[in-house]
Amino acid sequence: MTLRVGWLALLAFSLPFELKATWFSVGPVGVTNLECLLLPYILWAATAQRGLKLDRIAVAGLAWIATLTASSLLASQDHLASLRFTGRLATAVLVFLLARRDLTPRRARAWVLSALLGGGMAAALLGILETFRWADFTSWMHLFRDKIATVNGELRLTSSWQHANTAAGALELLAVLAGAEAFRLGLERRWDRAIAFASVTALLTSALFHTLSRGGMVAALSALVLVTLLTLRTADRGLRPRLLVMGLVMLAGPPLFALASNPILRGRLTRAEGPTHGVAYAVDSLAAATMGEELRLPVRLHNTRTFTWRRHAPHEVNLSYHLLDANQREVVFDGPRTPLPRDVRAGEDLVLSALVVAPKEEGDYVVLWDLVQEGVSWFSQMQNPSARTFLSVRGERERAAVSVASWARGRSAQRDPWPELKLVGRSTLWPLGVSYLCAQPLLGIGPDQFRHRYAETLPGEGYDPRLHANSLYIESLATTGLLGTAGLACWIGSIAAALVGRLRRPRGDLAAAGGLGLLTAYLVHGLLDCMLEPHAVSLTLALGLAASGLGDPGDVRTEGRA
Repeated sequence: MTLRVGWLALLAFSLPFELKATWFSVGPVGVTNLECLLLPYILWAATAQRGLKLDRIAVAGLAWIATLTASSLLASQDHLASLRFTGRLATAVLVFLLARRDLTPRRARAWVLSALLGGGMAAALLGILETFRWADFTSWMHLFRDKIATVNGELRLTSSWQHANTAAGALELLAVLAGAEAFRLGLERRWDRAIAFASVTALLTSALFHTLSRGGMVAALSALVLVTLLTLRTADRGLRPRLLVMGLVMLAGPPLFALASNPILRGRLTRAEGPTHGVAYAVDSLAAATMGEELRLPVRLHNTRTFTWRRHAPHEVNLSYHLLDANQREVVFDGPRTPLPRDVRAGEDLVLSALVVAPKEEGDYVVLWDLVQEGVSWFSQMQNPSARTFLSVRGERERAAVSVASWARGRSAQRDPWPELKLVGRSTLWPLGVSYLCAQPLLGIGPDQFRHRYAETLPGEGYDPRLHANSLYIESLATTGLLGTAGLACWIGSIAAALVGRLRRPRGDLAAAGGLGLLTAYLVHGLLDCMLEPHAVSLTLALGLAASGLGDPGDVRTEGRA
């Protein structure tokens, strides 16, 4: 059993570091590095002497998975995608049901909690260093994520998680686990360790706030308030002032630090968001060159917004361009860089001698000037139109100069050379989810089908195929229907009832308070985001709940007041 707990601890530490590429495939199903740890544990624990116990919680969890499977098989489209989605959910349920038995001994729970928090702290520190631009990890972070997430061009903490919202979903749960452990140690009067875990909570909460996820912020603070109140209810009167101070520091310190250090966060919370990256160009409208010639053209830049253009890495700002031909086809997307000679603050101007490399074929072209924040985004993708220079390329400069004026006269190039994914808000997504529920009320349209169906329902093209309903409840109702949502509610309700029962004991188990905090964070965040699929979130929740004292009641050591 000790070896199995060690394997589980390795899995817990690895949760923030799931590679986006699969290691190998079993038929049409790809297996990631996390699943290479998950599947052996499930088989190992299920075949052990003390395997799966079919109590009320287990029956509710397995019934929910059975309902999801039925919905997948009856899905109107892509049964395989629905089954893959169901399989990821099923692994989290099975890990919870098996791990709660392995984590009955207090030492085993400590190992897995330490591993969970250790992996989360490592990822949070990487994210903080990157978000504050103290280090650049983009050269190897692409192994875990597709791109950096931004709000108006400002970095959102993503670290090694797939997306900033996934990071928020994991960090909020980890912060609640660390806070509950800090309170438990405070009740036992081990103040040095309690302060250490309170510091871990502050670090994780600070990282959470820099994801700029409003749902994650509200969820974490709500859960920590609940854990604080449950702890104060359990504690002796003499300990309550110290515990209250520790709780206030964990609740107030990280938000105040994040608000002071991140102006975009203040805008997100006050809904006073606006573009932070702004540039006005002054360029020559006509230019001529010979084939393959390198020429320098004057470009005047004016910083019209609040963001300072930094000239040093990481995420420095450079001047570049995109090149289109006379038929608006892209010739060069990622032009050569012209670096800034200094930082450019809000309201300042700068004149550059910008490098342009003419194509090696004769023709008429359009140079679309564009600033780029390296590793983040082009300014034209942040509500800043590109400036245009018409360029004639010929074998001789004299012929090019004659050609460019006649060709450019009356012409305009208004197409930017990339397809942008359309942003769809919750006010559109949620009514669509309700319409899918009304059409197929019992088992829904099939797990994971919302993100495929919504793009077909809305007019036009270019919708993001990764977008869920942005609500746990709307997504569940639309994709699994009333039966699937009732199964999810019964499973979560059975866990909550067991946790409340442990708290009502004469010397209530404070690990159960942490478990209730985890459920609170998950359900509150679920109002604004769908966190069903990511392993980093679902398995953090599963292992955190498993460590909340839900194993065999006869084997659990009751933790009470010191």
